[in-house]
Amino acid sequence: MTQPHRIPGDPQIALPEQHDQYVAALERLAEAKAAGGQLEPPAEPPHPVDLMAALEASIDAARGGQS
Repeated sequence: MTQPHRIPGDPQIALPEQHDQYVAALERLAEAKAAGGQLEPPAEPPHPVDLMAALEASIDAARGGQS
């Protein structure tokens, strides 16, 4: 396990470890390849929400359907 990151010049402050998704995925890929297997393709990300359309619909609903 790695040591926590320290701020130079201040031995009392330790920065929390950051989770690196790229490194984690790369390690899973390397382990799967070493075992002779392959990884499942990643799930498709959800489609982004049109925030302006959602806001306009919310305002319209709050006004009782009046435009």
